[in-house]
Amino acid sequence: MLVSLILNIISYILAILSYLFKPIVYSYPDDGDLGKIVDKVGLGFLTLVSCLGLVFAVLSLLIAIHSLCKKCYSNTLKKRFFALVFSAVGAIVLCSAQSLSLLTFYHPKAAACQKNWGRETTEYIDREIRYFDSQSSLHNAHFSPNGRQLITASTDGVARIWDLSGRKIAILRGHEAGVTDAKFSPDSRQIVTVSRDGTARIWNLSGQQVAILQGDRKIFRANFSPDGKYILTQLQGHIAYIWNLSGQQVAVLQGHIGEVTNISFSPDGRYILTASKDKTVRIWNLSGKQLDILRGHEGEVTDAKFSPDGRYILTASKDKTVRIWNLSEKQLDILRGHEGEVTDAKFSPDGQYILTSSEDKTVRLLNCVVKFSERQRAEGRRQK
Repeated sequence: MLVSLILNIISYILAILSYLFKPIVYSYPDDGDLGKIVDKVGLGFLTLVSCLGLVFAVLSLLIAIHSLCKKCYSNTLKKRFFALVFSAVGAIVLCSAQSLSLLTFYHPKAAACQKNWGRETTEYIDREIRYFDSQSSLHNAHFSPNGRQLITASTDGVARIWDLSGRKIAILRGHEAGVTDAKFSPDSRQIVTVSRDGTARIWNLSGQQVAILQGDRKIFRANFSPDGKYILTQLQGHIAYIWNLSGQQVAVLQGHIGEVTNISFSPDGRYILTASKDKTVRIWNLSGKQLDILRGHEGEVTDAKFSPDGRYILTASKDKTVRIWNLSEKQLDILRGHEGEVTDAKFSPDGQYILTSSEDKTVRLLNCVVKFSERQRAEGRRQK
C-alpha cells in the first residue's frame, strides 16, 4: 500500500509539472536558434514527464490490482477450515476451505511451528502438498479408515470417491440437493452421505444406493458406529437418532435444551457424545439413556470427540477454548490461544496430537503425549 501511494504521488507531481510547463513551452517564440532549442528541449521534457507519469500510474495500478487479488485469495483460502481430518496413519492432515473446490493435503513436517497455549504447536499456513479438484464447491471430506481413499461432499448434490493420487473412482448420485457430509464405514466398504434434502443415504463403493434414512426432521450429520452396525444421525433440533443399516430407527437421544451441533461414538461403540448450543456435552448409551452431562463451556459447544483409548473427551466451543475431560465429568485442562470461535477439535489416531480449527482462520496442532503420560502416571499412583 505504501509503495502504491508513493507511485501515485510521483505520477501526480509529474502531471502537475507537465501541466505547468506546457504553457511556457508553447508560448515561447520559436523564431531563431534559441527558440528552436527551447522548443525541442521543452517538447522533449514534456514527453519525458508524460511518459514517466504514465509509467508510474501503470505501476501503481498493477500494484493495486495485485494487492486486491492477494487479499481476495487470502480471504478465500483462509476462511473457516471445515474438513479437518487425520489420515489412518495420522501422518497427513486434510484441510479444505469452504469456498473452494480444492482439497489440500497438509503434512505436519511442512508446517510452521510456534509457541502457543504455553506449548509447542503447529499452525498450517499455505503448506499444501497435494490438491484434489472436485469441480464444485465442497462441504466436507473424509479419508477411508484404511487410508487408501477419500470422499468429498459437494454442493452439486453428489459425493465423489478418490484415491490418494487424485484419481476419481466413483460418483454417488441420488440426493436432490447439495451433499453436506460423507463418511466411510469402519471397514471402508460402505459410505453414508447427508444432504440438504434432509436425508441420509447408505452406498457401496460402486456408487449404488443401499438404503435411505429419513425421519420427521432434516438430518444434518451422520456417523457409523465403530462396528459398522449402526448409524448415528444429528437431526434438526434438540435430538439425535440411532439407525440400523436397513434404515430403521433404533433409539432416540433426547435431553438437550438447545440445538445439537455435533455427534460421535466412543472408540468401543458403547457410548455416544452429543454437543449442543445449550453449552453442554451429554454422554449416552446405545439404548438412548443419558449417562452424564459435561458443563463448563461459556459458549455453544461445536464439537466433542473421544480420545482413541476412550479415556478422555475433547470439546470445542464458541467461547474460543478447547477443553479436555475424563469420563467422570472432571475437566482436566482448558486450551486457550485461538482468537475466534473454535469449530473443530480432534485427537490424532495415536492420541499424540490434538488438532483444532477456528473462525480465526487458523489450524493448530498440539503435542499432547507428554501431558497425557504425566496425567496417566498421576492417576495410576492415586489408584494404587
